[in-house]
This record gives sequence, C-alpha cells and structure tokens, in this order.
Amino acid sequence: MAESDSISVQPGPIRVYTLPEIVPGADITDFALQRLESSFANIHRHVPPHRHDHYQLWWIISGHGSVTIDTCQYTISAPMLYYLSPGQVHTTQISASLSGYSIRFTDAFFRSDTHEQTQLAELPLFYPLDVAPLIPMNRHQAASIGALLRTIEQEYHSELVDRASVLRAYLHILLVQAKRLRQHLTTTHSSEASYLLTKKIMGREAAPSALAAAKMGNRSPDNEPAYHRLSQGHARHGRRVDRDADR
Repeated sequence: MAESDSISVQPGPIRVYTLPEIVPGADITDFALQRLESSFANIHRHVPPHRHDHYQLWWIISGHGSVTIDTCQYTISAPMLYYLSPGQVHTTQISASLSGYSIRFTDAFFRSDTHEQTQLAELPLFYPLDVAPLIPMNRHQAASIGALLRTIEQEYHSELVDRASVLRAYLHILLVQAKRLRQHLTTTHSSEASYLLTKKIMGREAAPSALAAAKMGNRSPDNEPAYHRLSQGHARHGRRVDRDADR
C-alpha cells in the first residue's frame, strides 16, 4: 500500500500511525522495507501531517520535493539519506517522482537480540537538535550506501533462516555508516564556518596564504611557484647578511 493512500486527513489531534498500519503486509515484526516508487506513486501528491510510532529512513536515488518536520521545511533531492524519529509531525510534497528505499523499524526490533548492547541514542541521527535530518552524498558515498541497501532488500525478500537477525545486523551497519557521513558533513561545515568567521574578524577578503598557495601550486605573475619565490627571498636575504658581515 502506498503511504499516501494509507494516510488520510482527519479532524482533531494529529494521528499517530503504527508500522502495521503503514505497511500491513510486512511479515517481519517491527521492520519493513519498501520502494519509494510504490510508496509515492503519485507525482505532486501531498501527504497530510501525521506521525509514526517508529523510526524511518529514506534512501533517495532520484527525484526531489520537500518535507516539513515539526514546522521546519527541508528540500529533499538525490542522492540523499533522510531520517525521521517517532512522534515527529511531518508532511511531504513530492515535486518529481521519488525512487529509492524506505526502511521502517521500531526500537524493539533494533534491540531485540540479547547480544545487542548498542542503543539508538548512541547513534546521533534521530531527534537532531540543530541539524537537518538529511545527509547529502557524493558519488562515492552514494555508491557505498546504495550497495548496502540493495543487500538489505535482497535479504528482506528472501526466506532464509534467521532473516530478522541478519536484517538487524545490516540495519546497524547502515546506521553506523550514516553516523560517519553525518560526522564528516558536520566537520566540513564547521571548518567552513570557522574560516568565514575568521575572514570576517580579519576584515579582509579571503586570500590563500603563502603556504596554502605553495601547496596548491599557485604561481606568481612571472610564472614561478609561490614556494620557490619564498625560498629565493630567504636566500637573497642570507647572501646580503653574509656580505655585510664580510665588511
């Protein structure tokens, strides 16, 4: 069943949907995988505000639109990972047909194996305080996440023994990979913010330092590398000091 078909507008409090209500045919308790193509089959279809009692991850391969989560609106596009926490009020507007994967799971599913000690709280993806619940990716990162999702899909549709345990392990790997990508994205943005702040404080336009210019291979107007000009300057200064000493 498409998500847009299973959710309806109702007066009164915003409804909380359970996983079986969204994916009634799921044969694994507290876990479901769907293709976004089937979840959002209608282009330009608006999904009314609602909530879930479970976690959700989208891996977006193509398409774009917007999501509004707790009054904050975000643009979604490919390739991107999008995650949602239980209880968050959200709505979706699809501008171009989405393709990719949707994974839904409960906290009980993630922690059901007795050997699993890692809690979802240790993976700072859900309930973000000051960051968008989106992870855009480059081509290399997208290839790695895409391969993992295809493996999860293959396992999900199999009838192999201990399928739920294997899916739980793959889910853990996916969340850790997402955590790494989020940390990399946060570090990159923090570095850019620090640079812009320093630039503002210094009150001048950004210009590569001599060392940065040397590393980047920047050349002077006479076509000499910057580091070569620095070396020659030090050498000339040294010769001048030597001549003064001889006098």
